[in-house]
Amino acid sequence: MKGLRLLQRPMLHSGFCRSLVGMFAILVLLSGCAIDRLLNSSEPVEGSVIDPTAVKTREGGLRVYRAAMLGFTRAFVEVAYSTAIFTDELTAVDEFTNNSPTALDSRHVTILGLPGILNDLAYNNLHVARVNAAQAITLLQKFGSRQDSLLIGESYAVQAQAIVYLAEMFCNGVPLTQVPFDGGLEYTRGLSTNELFEAAVALFDTAILYANDSIRVSEFAKIGKGRALVNLGRYDEARDIVRDVQSSYLYSLSYTNATGGVPFWKGTDHQNQTIIEIINGEGGVGMDWIATDHAMQDPRVRVTATSPHRQQKLSGASLSVSVSKGVEARMIEAEALLQPPNSPSGDWLEPINIARATVGLAALEDPGTSTARIDLLFRERAFWFYHEGHRLADYRRLVRQYNRPVLTVYPNGPYTRGAWRILAYDANYVFSPPRGEEINNHLYSGCTDLQP
Repeated sequence: MKGLRLLQRPMLHSGFCRSLVGMFAILVLLSGCAIDRLLNSSEPVEGSVIDPTAVKTREGGLRVYRAAMLGFTRAFVEVAYSTAIFTDELTAVDEFTNNSPTALDSRHVTILGLPGILNDLAYNNLHVARVNAAQAITLLQKFGSRQDSLLIGESYAVQAQAIVYLAEMFCNGVPLTQVPFDGGLEYTRGLSTNELFEAAVALFDTAILYANDSIRVSEFAKIGKGRALVNLGRYDEARDIVRDVQSSYLYSLSYTNATGGVPFWKGTDHQNQTIIEIINGEGGVGMDWIATDHAMQDPRVRVTATSPHRQQKLSGASLSVSVSKGVEARMIEAEALLQPPNSPSGDWLEPINIARATVGLAALEDPGTSTARIDLLFRERAFWFYHEGHRLADYRRLVRQYNRPVLTVYPNGPYTRGAWRILAYDANYVFSPPRGEEINNHLYSGCTDLQP
């Protein structure tokens, strides 16, 4: 092969690059991510031919690392926005079409595989992030210097976090196709949700080793590992890994018009301000996000004072958005101490109240029953992690690990907003991989099941 011609950004499924071979796969993925000049990386002209040996350098490894970070940055927007509409965090009030936000809000799109919808974009970019992160690790280990240990650690953590999002959002049975540096594609069967979380735990462990003394990377990996362990029901292990994480810790991603995603969160002239609202009690079971008296509004969920209420937590042309934060460690500790809910193993309210004190909220008291305790914990999680990609995972854990009936957790209608209404929600409780996955991956035959 004399060279590699750069491609237009593809719609990537796990069969996303079946035409790619060997080490050249990563260059196509890299060009597919359209590495932003904002990230201080030169971007070749579309259609130009690159010397395939150029990537086999430290600079090549750094470029692929940047591509992984950009894919992760874009994926997080789609994770946060699609899960917010799918749950009760945001509500769509537009005309119903198959790929409209209203379709997503009514859980109509999860099995249609329509191109361009947010959950498909999230799936694609999560795979872009994890594959590029794996390739960056290979390149930096081989061609990098000792100072690149931290970037390798962060790449392991990003790879792991991408897998956590896949496990939290999508059905039981998601493949993790690999793109080895020196060989073609390695398709996999669909992995169970628990297998995905286990894979993420192992990657987070490696990230912690490479992070050395870097709090930024090690805390990100510890929180991510704790999150995966809680999803596995391994509460004591989760508590142990996060106990030293500071409540003030933040791992944030920066957004501008160049990196993508900001249109979902702009303060004016976009769907977020015209057809997306926040309401209380969506579908009969949603949260009461909005206080009757705006002066009493919870500071963790910023909304406009008058109806229709719009979210203001993430709004503007340039944003720094938290992907991981120290208060999650406190919520993990609280949940571990709450086991079993009818007879907690420790003062489970202490970490919750430590977190509340950081934003000036009064301490809470034990409501006294197992059901009320779980309600309180998940209510706190809902406010702390509003519109940050946690809500669907919390829905699923309430059903899967706390045996809540599904229709007491998921909005189930009907509701009316203005001229548009949802008469009923579809019985879809998770997202499904795009149809291209099943078409292109000969080892994959679809979701094992669609249960939470």
